[in-house]
Amino acid sequence: LDGNSALKGLLCNEQEGVCKYANSVTVGTNLECKGAECRVDTVRVVDVGGRFYEYVRPSCVEQAFYNGAKKISQKERHWPAVCANPSLPVALGACCLSNKHESIYYNTEATLEGNEYDGERTTFSTAEARCAESGKVTCDYDIITLDGFKSGYHWTDEPCKILVKVNEYGYVASWHLPSDLGQSMILHVDKENTNYFKAYWDGDSFPKITDSCGGCEILGDACFCHADVRKTRVFHSGRLPQSVKEVMANLHIGAMDPEIYNGTYSSASLISQTGITVYNEGNSIEASSVFKVTDYTGRSLFLKNTRETVHLQNINGDDVHFSFRNAPQFMSVIPKEQASRDAHFETQAVIDHFFYHPNTAPFIAYRIIQRFAISNPSPRYIREVATAFISGKYKTFGSSKYGCLEATIAATLLDREARSAILEADPFQGGLKEPLLKVIGVMRSMEFSPAGSRPATRF
Repeated sequence: LDGNSALKGLLCNEQEGVCKYANSVTVGTNLECKGAECRVDTVRVVDVGGRFYEYVRPSCVEQAFYNGAKKISQKERHWPAVCANPSLPVALGACCLSNKHESIYYNTEATLEGNEYDGERTTFSTAEARCAESGKVTCDYDIITLDGFKSGYHWTDEPCKILVKVNEYGYVASWHLPSDLGQSMILHVDKENTNYFKAYWDGDSFPKITDSCGGCEILGDACFCHADVRKTRVFHSGRLPQSVKEVMANLHIGAMDPEIYNGTYSSASLISQTGITVYNEGNSIEASSVFKVTDYTGRSLFLKNTRETVHLQNINGDDVHFSFRNAPQFMSVIPKEQASRDAHFETQAVIDHFFYHPNTAPFIAYRIIQRFAISNPSPRYIREVATAFISGKYKTFGSSKYGCLEATIAATLLDREARSAILEADPFQGGLKEPLLKVIGVMRSMEFSPAGSRPATRF
């Protein structure tokens, strides 16, 4: 890092002229870049006075489908390739001579140019600019010169298409198709890909083989369609959201807190009587605007005012009148060292989805009541305990945080249905033992012991 780097100063944590390095450091504000920091698209490890810090980015997702894809290749052309989003830093550069008369290796042998560190990944535009600085161009090379056994994927200038594969149930998979049809692709994105996932189809209608795939191609037992991703603005000044539920039902792309963008979002306004804050880059609500809402669990969410829809097309580029909401994915189809961390991010997202699901609170409430109080609680009783689980508060008990078990147990044990002497006389009130526990209880009361010849007891 540069000697005057703000990042270096933060990581150094100088005290009395000596750096006090911490095991982990959270960067809570934007820092101005210096030197090489300003020339990279992403950071993996930084060196601070011989101490090395690994950068751990926040959990992010990628959209499964996108326009303008480029092929990225490995060391040699005949090795399996994959399509990539040119706006993401997912591949290394690869530069060829721009004039075919300069070398017999024109557009066949590529080199790395301008890397700031070993294994640096950039966007396509950065890779293209670095080649231009060396008087070269990006190209669809045959082989790239690398030191030793280094590997990875490199940008090429070959266009790439991402097709949609639709099975009989409406689930979709992606097929990466380069311009060079002779190019082999990695297994999980080739024509035989069976990694299907659920798609939210507009109008619940999707292409089917029985209907000739609606104009798409039929290959085997699936429909193959070309994809065109279109981005549209959801809310605008003529259609403002009226509730948090409306925002969450219509916006499905997350955003970072606008406060970190150093003035990019120049205005923030509260939509009256809704508790919704909208951040705008200008004076009007556009597709780039970000809505901030607080859901019923108390979480603050930032959602981009954009809807991405995948429209299916035939081989001629004509719409076939089927479309679905673009799907996010934590795990990139491009192999990289962060894959295990992305898997942790995805696992945590799944756990959060279940934990914050609207059915979780009543489900937990019902089961806890059955274990600690009575077997047939009334809807009112379940609602009281579920409310305590959500709010994290019951009378003087709880932390006021979603999922607080102190408040949940207090609501279970202190509710009138659990403590009423009158209800105890009701034959339908109380707790029933599970059948197996009831049998075991009877056997214990009779001091039952198995015979030595038959130690196992059959029921």
